[in-house]
Amino acid sequence: MGIFQHSGRTVPYTIDSAPFAHDLLLLQSSKFNTGFWRPVLDTFEEGNRAGGRIVTCEWYEPGLTDEKMAAGLKFFIASLGLGPLDAVACGEAVPVLKVLEQNESGVIRNQLTFAHALPKVDEMTRLIREFCGL
Repeated sequence: MGIFQHSGRTVPYTIDSAPFAHDLLLLQSSKFNTGFWRPVLDTFEEGNRAGGRIVTCEWYEPGLTDEKMAAGLKFFIASLGLGPLDAVACGEAVPVLKVLEQNESGVIRNQLTFAHALPKVDEMTRLIREFCGL
């Protein structure tokens, strides 16, 4: 696990190899930690690696506006050399991703969002795999 620091924030993150050639950012709802993505990541481990990276991070911080969290994500993405990337966002991460996309055009190539209801794990895994072209 890596640690990203910016503007007094400490953001733990992980990077996994991907079975596709692009980078993918996974942003879970504020109710969950990055372990939320483990069922999806486990299905990716079965395939061959193709040069892309899958990034998960603890993006949420109570008391910060969507704009401040989006600005932090911008620096996080730039520091890791990501982008343009695909992103999957759930819950409160959806408006943050939208602000990031509006303020930094070209950083997010494609997005898959679950603003309200999350599908069951198997369905979400299927949707994300399709989104990634698998």
